[in-house]
Amino acid sequence: MSLEAAREAWRDWLKSERRLAGHTLIAYEHDVAVFLGFMTTYLGSPPTLAALAKLKPAEFRAWLAERARQGLARTSTARAFS
Repeated sequence: MSLEAAREAWRDWLKSERRLAGHTLIAYEHDVAVFLGFMTTYLGSPPTLAALAKLKPAEFRAWLAERARQGLARTSTARAFS
Protein backbone atom coordinates (compact mmCIF):
# COMPACT_ATOMS: atom_id res chain seq x y z
CA MET A 1 0.00 0.00 0.00
CA SER A 2 1.26 3.46 -0.83
CA LEU A 3 1.46 6.29 1.67
CA GLU A 4 -1.30 8.17 -0.17
CA ALA A 5 -3.56 5.09 -0.12
CA ALA A 6 -2.91 4.68 3.62
CA ARG A 7 -3.76 8.35 4.23
CA GLU A 8 -7.00 7.97 2.27
CA ALA A 9 -7.96 4.83 4.21
CA TRP A 10 -7.20 6.66 7.47
CA ARG A 11 -9.37 9.63 6.42
CA ASP A 12 -12.21 7.27 5.49
CA TRP A 13 -11.88 5.53 8.86
CA LEU A 14 -11.96 8.85 10.71
CA LYS A 15 -15.10 9.87 8.81
CA SER A 16 -17.03 6.62 9.08
CA GLU A 17 -15.88 5.00 12.31
CA ARG A 18 -14.90 7.95 14.47
CA ARG A 19 -17.48 10.27 12.88
CA LEU A 20 -15.26 13.29 13.38
CA ALA A 21 -16.50 16.76 12.52
CA GLY A 22 -15.31 18.37 9.30
CA HIS A 23 -13.07 20.90 11.05
CA THR A 24 -11.48 18.14 13.13
CA LEU A 25 -10.76 16.11 10.00
CA ILE A 26 -9.14 19.16 8.41
CA ALA A 27 -7.02 19.73 11.53
CA TYR A 28 -5.89 16.08 11.61
CA GLU A 29 -5.02 16.13 7.91
CA HIS A 30 -3.07 19.35 8.40
CA ASP A 31 -1.14 17.76 11.28
CA VAL A 32 -0.24 14.77 9.12
CA ALA A 33 0.83 16.99 6.21
CA VAL A 34 3.06 19.08 8.50
CA PHE A 35 4.60 15.94 10.01
CA LEU A 36 5.27 14.46 6.57
CA GLY A 37 6.77 17.78 5.44
CA PHE A 38 9.11 17.73 8.41
CA MET A 39 10.05 14.10 7.73
CA THR A 40 10.74 14.93 4.08
CA THR A 41 13.26 17.54 5.17
CA TYR A 42 14.65 15.44 8.02
CA LEU A 43 15.06 12.26 5.96
CA GLY A 44 16.13 14.03 2.77
CA SER A 45 13.29 12.71 0.62
CA PRO A 46 9.55 12.15 0.89
CA PRO A 47 8.94 9.25 3.27
CA THR A 48 7.30 6.06 2.12
CA LEU A 49 4.91 4.05 4.24
CA ALA A 50 7.75 1.56 4.83
CA ALA A 51 10.11 4.36 5.93
CA LEU A 52 7.49 5.69 8.35
CA ALA A 53 7.06 2.22 9.84
CA LYS A 54 10.79 2.16 10.59
CA LEU A 55 10.96 5.53 12.36
CA LYS A 56 12.71 5.43 15.69
CA PRO A 57 12.04 7.55 18.79
CA ALA A 58 14.86 9.91 17.76
CA GLU A 59 12.91 10.99 14.66
CA PHE A 60 9.82 11.73 16.73
CA ARG A 61 11.92 13.64 19.26
CA ALA A 62 13.38 15.73 16.43
CA TRP A 63 9.85 16.58 15.26
CA LEU A 64 8.79 17.46 18.81
CA ALA A 65 11.88 19.64 19.24
CA GLU A 66 11.11 21.45 15.99
CA ARG A 67 7.56 22.16 17.14
CA ALA A 68 8.90 23.49 20.45
CA ARG A 69 11.43 25.65 18.57
CA GLN A 70 8.55 27.10 16.55
CA GLY A 71 6.80 28.02 19.80
CA LEU A 72 3.76 25.86 19.19
CA ALA A 73 1.53 25.16 22.16
CA ARG A 74 1.98 21.82 23.88
CA THR A 75 -1.73 21.16 23.48
CA SER A 76 -1.38 21.53 19.70
CA THR A 77 1.57 19.18 19.69
CA ALA A 78 -0.33 16.66 21.82
CA ARG A 79 -3.22 16.67 19.31
CA ALA A 80 -0.82 16.34 16.39
CA PHE A 81 0.97 13.46 18.11
CA SER A 82 -2.23 11.55 18.85
